[in-house]
Amino acid sequence: ALYGSQFEPSGFALTSYKLLPAGDYTFTAFAHSSVTGTFNNSQSVSVTVDPPIRVEIEVPSNGATVTTPFEISGWAVDRDNPNSPGLGEIHAWAFPDDGTPISFGTGTFIGYTTVGLSRPDVAATLGNNNWVNSGFEINASPALMPGNYFVRLYIRSTTTGTFDGIQQVNITVAASGTNLSNTIARIMTAATLRSPVPGHPTGLRRAALPA
Repeated sequence: ALYGSQFEPSGFALTSYKLLPAGDYTFTAFAHSSVTGTFNNSQSVSVTVDPPIRVEIEVPSNGATVTTPFEISGWAVDRDNPNSPGLGEIHAWAFPDDGTPISFGTGTFIGYTTVGLSRPDVAATLGNNNWVNSGFEINASPALMPGNYFVRLYIRSTTTGTFDGIQQVNITVAASGTNLSNTIARIMTAATLRSPVPGHPTGLRRAALPA
């Protein structure tokens, strides 16, 4: 060991579940001394975040308050593929924004779609007419409990065949009396009474909705 065997377990690693927009950043690590009880050293590195897959979520905006169901829409392109947007399926997940590390075990799958809606404005801005069909729209219909969430999109690249594109927005899901009534109505509509009904081909009937 360079400084002695007592320092062998001195490595560290950090994984951030916060997604950063494309740009230049300075990452700084502050070291806390168990001897002095203070943060007495730091080290910084400069990095550029510039993923080849560019994803923009336009609706909902970051920090928006929504009620379910809600729309997720925007555009995405794979800049490594100049001949088409280069992207296939988009999977949308909602993760609680409560300090819990993001994992599929804590998230809720809220919808999926494919890239393909016409966005001539995107093609014009990026200077490639082959990216005109880069738009997407998802109807996020699963009910979410009121609270704060990360809505994260995972986008499959048709170039690599893997989900290489990731983007997210932070939202607040608000309680809605109207949505609660709609949810109850859907449950009531789906319910059936298991008693014979004369003349009905299945012998079943749906429960009556409340007036």
